[in-house]
Amino acid sequence: MLTLAGEPMTVSTTTVGSALDGTNYVTDFKIQKQQGSQYVDVATSVVTDQMHGYLELKDIPAQDIASHDYKVKVALPEAFDLQSVASETGDLIDPNYTGPKGSVCGTYQFVKENGKWYVLFTYDRDFIHQDQVSNTTKVRSTVNFDFRWDQTKVTTGGSNEFKVNEKAKVTIYIKREESTTPGEEKKFSLDKQSAGLKYDGKNAYVDYTVKLTLKEDRAAP
Repeated sequence: MLTLAGEPMTVSTTTVGSALDGTNYVTDFKIQKQQGSQYVDVATSVVTDQMHGYLELKDIPAQDIASHDYKVKVALPEAFDLQSVASETGDLIDPNYTGPKGSVCGTYQFVKENGKWYVLFTYDRDFIHQDQVSNTTKVRSTVNFDFRWDQTKVTTGGSNEFKVNEKAKVTIYIKREESTTPGEEKKFSLDKQSAGLKYDGKNAYVDYTVKLTLKEDRAAP
């Protein structure tokens, strides 16, 4: 089995073309957020959060890769928006491979076609043919990437299921605001302003102006 992972580089404008559809080879799919120097799995998110995705593909037949111009594509969920954060494109690395560029055995990039984002893997021919390619030669790949939610394609204040295939799916509760919790969306906002400290003899007091804004219709008291 040929094993490789991705390292960040730059954005690309390549098209997915006739690349091999790698959807059914995805065995692990994660939606994460950064905490300190690590990425951790999450069950909730704010709709404005920057998120982090992870894909692992296993047992991709090397012969099929070769017959599809050495390219493999995976469509990402429609609610993933990589327009402003699609910077994690670059080299595929296999520490067990030594080629013209050392352990670099291909590239990955993020491509938008027909309104949908894809991960496109392009493998070096020498890497695929380093051993005699047969029906048993398989390739494994992983990729990490940042993204944001397409707010027109997610449900805020509810659970959202995102899937690459039937075995690789994640459910996330997406909130409108940081202060809300699942099942408890804020229905109002308060704006309090002080007029400053005033004195009446020896007594000091402060006048406040409080503005209550309702986010849904309610019966008058």
